[in-house]
Amino acid sequence: MKINKDVFRYVSKETNRNLKLLAAKGRGDLKAGDKLTAIYVLSRDKDQEVSDTAKKTFISLNFDMLMHALDGKLDPLIIEKIVSMYPKNLKVLLKVVENPYTSDQVLQDLATTAQEPVIEALAENFVRIQQKPFLFDAMKKNPHTPKQVLDRLGEFMGIGEKEEEEKEEEKKADANEDVKEVDAAGEAAKDEDPEQKEQAPVSIFAAQVEASKDAGKDESSSLGDDETEGHDLSQEELDKEVEKAEVPDELKKEEEEEEEEEEEKPKNLTQLVKTLNVAGKIKLALEGNKEVREMLIKSTNKLVFLAVLKNPKITEEEILKLTVTKGTSEEILRHISRNREWMQNYQIKQTLITNPKTPAGIAIKLLNQIQDKDVEKIAKSRGIPSAVSSAAKKILASRKKK
Repeated sequence: MKINKDVFRYVSKETNRNLKLLAAKGRGDLKAGDKLTAIYVLSRDKDQEVSDTAKKTFISLNFDMLMHALDGKLDPLIIEKIVSMYPKNLKVLLKVVENPYTSDQVLQDLATTAQEPVIEALAENFVRIQQKPFLFDAMKKNPHTPKQVLDRLGEFMGIGEKEEEEKEEEKKADANEDVKEVDAAGEAAKDEDPEQKEQAPVSIFAAQVEASKDAGKDESSSLGDDETEGHDLSQEELDKEVEKAEVPDELKKEEEEEEEEEEEKPKNLTQLVKTLNVAGKIKLALEGNKEVREMLIKSTNKLVFLAVLKNPKITEEEILKLTVTKGTSEEILRHISRNREWMQNYQIKQTLITNPKTPAGIAIKLLNQIQDKDVEKIAKSRGIPSAVSSAAKKILASRKKK
């Protein structure tokens, strides 16, 4: 367990015994979380009187102080101890679910057994559930989990997409069977007709290859980056392709450099981008200038547009523009909400909430981080999901009570 210097001066081996006893009784000039940590550590002190005193204090903790401590940083072991003391207290469990320091095991136990309000609160943190899919599996086992929660999380976790992928695999398997049948038919026909021995059997695969060649001769206005493009490569192969991919130097320069060398700027950026495969576009998205980023963020290929967000040159102004734009995809908004640095920007938070494409769970969670006057505007807004405006009204009402 890690403790800060404020707690350390009350619990170290060199600390005066009387000072330890003072802290063990819950006294001293410590904040709620630090006070609770000191009591917990002292309950394991070698001095029997100190440890017994701390244990009694922990059991009879002031409830308001406990709730206040759960709002801040707290060691997972202490949170686990609190849950064991209040296994059915709704207020405590809601705080535990919201606390980012709660251990995976405690969260999993709650996901498996907790009542509906706790499950609802747990389900609001989409990012955590995506990072810890075992929580979703635990919720599916819990008879108290509402069906709409499972449906919402299933959609977020891409369960529907996985089913579609399985269907595609089945289609490919069927197509392979068709190829075998056509090839077999060709062989049989050759045996029956001597004149056809000089001709190679025609397969569906060969026909598809020829068709793709013909299609390649046609110039398309798109960037050629459908979701399926390049997905036949494994992640390792794709990484290697990205390493090998060459990005034209002209596309790496920032605006001020481009002004100096305007002659070298590509005449048609769209045409140049179209010459790159998926690996090339990913590398370009990671290294390109503002003009390139603005183009590739509109890509239909998830690998490409997410690479733009990882470009170290991307600015908060560009991110703000994405959160303001109603045409920005839900996936992009979701990834923006996960970036701690961008979420320090108040305007980005505010525009994420008001963008109708932002998942309701994320928007509602961000409502707690903005000022009353802005929450009031959102509560009255008609251009956002009703779930978000309703949550804004509830937050306003609760703040006024305080």
